[in-house]
Amino acid sequence: AHSVGIHSATHDYNAIYQSEEAYFADLYRMQEIIFEQTGEYAKLVRFPGGSSTAFHKLNNREKGAWEVVTAQLERMGMRYFDWNVSPENSVNSGEASVNAVINFAPRYEVPVSLQHDTRLYSVRCVERILKWGTEHGYTFKGLDTAPVQNY
Repeated sequence: AHSVGIHSATHDYNAIYQSEEAYFADLYRMQEIIFEQTGEYAKLVRFPGGSSTAFHKLNNREKGAWEVVTAQLERMGMRYFDWNVSPENSVNSGEASVNAVINFAPRYEVPVSLQHDTRLYSVRCVERILKWGTEHGYTFKGLDTAPVQNY
């Protein structure tokens, strides 16, 4: 199952996290691109670098900026999410990705794995992850069907 979410139009942390306005300018730009391609507006958001990076970068520029951004997302009916399994930034092979899922998934009620389609090893290991998960009682759903919580 898939869900379409907004990540970033530029992925330039210095520009995106300069201010609340800069963050939303990037978000709206990507939102329009997604609408043009799908005919729907995405209601899911993943902050570039994750919510921890966004929190620190926004609040380092202006105290309370993180709270302003997340409150505005909530008013817009949007949810942000993070990954909690397979932190790809710390692995560089399909084997390591699969092992990270096997080791971390059981720790979470709702495991969310980070997989990038721009990393060939990540794409190639998805089938193994799906097979392992299915064999161990996991189901795979889009994030828009996950329990209401921010990860």
